Amino acid sequence: MTFLLVGGDERQVYLAKRLAVSNRVLLYGMGEQALSVPGGEILRFPEAAQLREVEVLVLPVPAIRPDGNIYAPFSQIKLELLPLLQMLPAGVRVLGGKIGPVCAAQIASCGFTYEDVLLREDFAVKNAVPTAEGTIQILMEELPQTIDGMKILLVGSGRISKILRRKLHALGAAVSVCCRRSEEAAWALADGCEVLEPEALASCVRLADAVINTVPAKLLTEPVLRQIRPQTLVIDLASAPGGVQWPAASALGVRTIWAQSLPGKCAPERAGEILYETVCRIRKEWEHHGQ
Repeated sequence: MTFLLVGGDERQVYLAKRLAVSNRVLLYGMGEQALSVPGGEILRFPEAAQLREVEVLVLPVPAIRPDGNIYAPFSQIKLELLPLLQMLPAGVRVLGGKIGPVCAAQIASCGFTYEDVLLREDFAVKNAVPTAEGTIQILMEELPQTIDGMKILLVGSGRISKILRRKLHALGAAVSVCCRRSEEAAWALADGCEVLEPEALASCVRLADAVINTVPAKLLTEPVLRQIRPQTLVIDLASAPGGVQWPAASALGVRTIWAQSLPGKCAPERAGEILYETVCRIRKEWEHHGQ
């Protein structure tokens, strides 16, 4: 099978290495990192003639930057998605992470189908592990205290929150979880956490040594941020636009880290292997359904 891998961070590079063992792999927008892929065919300025055998386009995780271009931290030029799609042959399948409405519309306009790997439970759960471990690494590097005994407030109760709170609890942290749904609250209580509702957020953040947001909604507003102590660290794990009211955080001097794409930064090899496993699983599903 012929794959075209575009952009991405170290995860995408590792994925390319794994795929290149038994597939033809074309690389675009990976900068000098592409040189480390044995057997990879590097495209500097791709043309339709070079892409006529492509069967699968693999976009990065996340697929698109806030400015609408492909996420490509190793590329010195901005990579536009639509011109690239228009050069691909009919029948190409597109894979990527966090394929938003604009990206999806561009893919559909060219007659292609796509799958967002972040919407797959198998990928999302595995990917939450390096995210959680990367968050713990940030806590240990940025705060002058041990995880043991640390008071941590988690905003949200999704996959990342579930895995992170269990790891933090095992390390001796006192973890509180802010969530609204009763079933989420029940799971948080079962994990040994204190539970609070979003309405109580402003009154509870002042007790935390660290506040970790996992919700892509502006819950950490100016009134909430105003209650945070100067020594408290806020880590935002949510995708764009994040869960922190950034101008207010800056004006109030709140210590805030927007920790995006942690798997690619703290555990790129494992994160890349998770991507590879997911791509192989999707490929088997295509074959099973005769696609």
